[in-house]
Amino acid sequence: MIGGFRRYHEQLGAPADRLAVGFPISLRAQDDPQGGNRFTGAKFAAPMAETDPAARIAAVRQFVLEARAASATTADTVPAALAPLVGWLPAPVVSAVSGRLTSTNDVQVSSIPGVPFPVYIAGSRITHMYPFGPLPGCAAMITLISHNGDCCIGINTDTLAVTDPGRLADDLRAGLDEVVELA
Repeated sequence: MIGGFRRYHEQLGAPADRLAVGFPISLRAQDDPQGGNRFTGAKFAAPMAETDPAARIAAVRQFVLEARAASATTADTVPAALAPLVGWLPAPVVSAVSGRLTSTNDVQVSSIPGVPFPVYIAGSRITHMYPFGPLPGCAAMITLISHNGDCCIGINTDTLAVTDPGRLADDLRAGLDEVVELA
């Protein structure tokens, strides 16, 4: 994704050194019970000038490990205790607070574990699921969902910030291809 945004900015003649990327980091441990969420939000200054996909992956990995370690020590304190109360707040309040938290991000990303087996609606097999997360005040929201061994990616963009969404999609695809080639 970072490589795709680098390509997009370069093609528009606006290269950038960093991209503010917000994403959830799971704090769930192996022995945690199923259900519920245990995550923290993180903001990563993605190195867009880095052309080596392996180096970008290593930078993201190091950031996630450090953020997870720092958050795990405070996950069972007051903020976690307040989490159940969020469900009682009116949707406009939750939306306003979350929008303020993410509006300083250039991009927000998320992933959703999907079903690992075939599913059907009215007898027809669903072959792909494309998630389109809400645009929380940033230029782009990119969401990935797994489905029966495949991954589908939905991209929601602010039309004022992303003036050529087709080009962005092509550039993101090229960035993903260079990461997949590392496997």
